[in-house]
Amino acid sequence: MKNERLILVLKALIKVNVDRIAGYENVILETEEGDLKFLFSESIQTSLNCKSELVNSIHKMDGTPNPESPSVGIFSNNWKELKVAIRTKDRKLIIDICETAENAVLEIYQNALSQKQINWEEEQKSMVMAHFALLTADCVKLKTVRELVLQA
Repeated sequence: MKNERLILVLKALIKVNVDRIAGYENVILETEEGDLKFLFSESIQTSLNCKSELVNSIHKMDGTPNPESPSVGIFSNNWKELKVAIRTKDRKLIIDICETAENAVLEIYQNALSQKQINWEEEQKSMVMAHFALLTADCVKLKTVRELVLQA
């Protein structure tokens, strides 16, 4: 396959977004915090859009995306700690855990974009850079909420 390495990178980004969606869906189901539910719903929508674009991009390169492949990722690794924070209604800890996960997502995207051995096509690189900007914006919103919690 012509772009096998690029397809593997895009598949990894799909897994990150699938994990992010599942993680925030779990938090929304468990928490009673309306503002956090709204914020995390926006984050889910961002990842749904990113995942969709990644899947379409892989199809254009004649690859098979496996978009729903099971993933033990950033959010699932932090789920026990996050569940305790939700149960104890510790807003700061919920936000801190999610922020740590968001930073890890951004790092994965940065690493993908900086891989020299990947023969990036302009369309895919632009798409992944746009995703990185959207995910960064979600992370900034989360940090803003954290600052408000600290001030309260």
